Amino acid sequence: MTDTLRVILITASIVCLFVTLSKISKSKAHIDDTIFWIMGCIALIMLSIFPGVADFLCGLCGIDSTVHFLYLAMIFLLLTKQFHMTLKISSLESKIKELAQYYALEHDPLKQTYEAKANAKEYAIDEPTNPKETNA
Repeated sequence: MTDTLRVILITASIVCLFVTLSKISKSKAHIDDTIFWIMGCIALIMLSIFPGVADFLCGLCGIDSTVHFLYLAMIFLLLTKQFHMTLKISSLESKIKELAQYYALEHDPLKQTYEAKANAKEYAIDEPTNPKETNA
């Protein structure tokens, strides 16, 4: 790994780490959602400081260049994160659909009309339906 790449990785990782932490401190992001980015930044800083680890992992994977290994690792991690976010979005869409259906049923104007009529009939005095029967 060249010194230029190491400097770029360290600088980009530190900037990303500070941006992530500032979003957490301003309550614009949840800690649970940003742990991935914090751990990624720390991992990149460690790989930049100790390039021998990246070279060793390249040898294990059979990749010739450390840069190619870093690109491959980042692509894999980002695809994994994308899949996790897709699952989370699908779950939230399902919950939104259920909530909208529940809200529509609870705030249906016809339902309130039917309930009002049912309550009125429940408390109404039984009156004869045929007026001729009352005179007899």
